Amino acid sequence: MVKKITLSVFVFCLAWVAAANSNYFEPADNISVYQASPNPTKGNLSQPDMLIGGTYRYRVHGNTVTSQIGQFINKYEDCAVLNIENWKCTYSDKSGSFGIRDGEYWQTPPSSSGRVVISEIEYHLLICRWFLVKGYHYLPMCLIEPFFND
Repeated sequence: MVKKITLSVFVFCLAWVAAANSNYFEPADNISVYQASPNPTKGNLSQPDMLIGGTYRYRVHGNTVTSQIGQFINKYEDCAVLNIENWKCTYSDKSGSFGIRDGEYWQTPPSSSGRVVISEIEYHLLICRWFLVKGYHYLPMCLIEPFFND
């Protein structure tokens, strides 16, 4: 009985890590960028040192890139696209540029808000840390989070 439970927990942990580290529901022409920003209450041991910054979804179509965060959508047409993992866009006011190089997000000038790009698994772990700040009764939310929040 203990072996079955141990195996079940192990299989669930593998599935959790796989779900938290892959974009299996994402269309082929989309790429997601996960962001976090410093927590102004840093030093408060009961809270994570980073705030969830959100997920930017970029859709590449020809030489056009569309970004979406929540319900906000921006379309960028001054772009050079090699493929989904290598492209660059310039802001319409020419104040800077951003893009993906070898699958990694970059932007110039760097964000003045202090936001940083984190990996997908770091993003899901940060969400779990914030759930657990509310109390251990939120542990089930953490356990299912990567399966429902991409």
